[in-house]
Amino acid sequence: MQQKMSRIKQVVFVALAIQLAVIILLQLIFKINILPGILVLIAESLIAVYLLDYFQSANEEESIGLEKYLGGSYADAYLVGGVGMMNYDENYVITWQSELFKERGLDRIGSKLLNWLPEANDIISGETEKVNVTIDQYVYEISKRENAPTIFFKDITLLDKYRGKYNEEHVVLGLASFDNYEESTMYADDADIANINATIRTPLNEYFQKFGVFLRRLN
Repeated sequence: MQQKMSRIKQVVFVALAIQLAVIILLQLIFKINILPGILVLIAESLIAVYLLDYFQSANEEESIGLEKYLGGSYADAYLVGGVGMMNYDENYVITWQSELFKERGLDRIGSKLLNWLPEANDIISGETEKVNVTIDQYVYEISKRENAPTIFFKDITLLDKYRGKYNEEHVVLGLASFDNYEESTMYADDADIANINATIRTPLNEYFQKFGVFLRRLN
């Protein structure tokens, strides 16, 4: 919406400038009294300023902050809980963002949502309900409000960190067995059994020591 308002302002300014240029040319070439034209131009300018200000105010009211919609206490709860919201228009231009992003120094109003955050395309198209994205040093779980141009951001940075630690550090159990070991050592003497054991176990012991794996033999 902001981009549209900027384009409208540019068009109005150009139109008024052209009218002024035409009035001046008429006075220079045909020596016509330009006072009526100047008065009309002034009236048009005042009307244009009034209408642009009206639409600008309407846009600001439409994009009013979270506090007015939910009340200050709810807005604070969203902020402390790490929940943010963004609205976008029919061209996927971000028109409003909640206080969370302002607190974190992130201002994306006027930016194309899908250019800035291409991962959002999956939830907008309905291919998936939630997507995890990394923005600066934060990890967010994003989702879309049903039948509304609103994206929710939930800060899951700590959860993602602990999940990663769990995946990296949780206990994993493995079992290795040797085929035909008992058959191979059943009738062998002690020297052959020791040689077989050394040949089998030495590579395993070296591998486990290299990667810090605890090894226990089960009889």
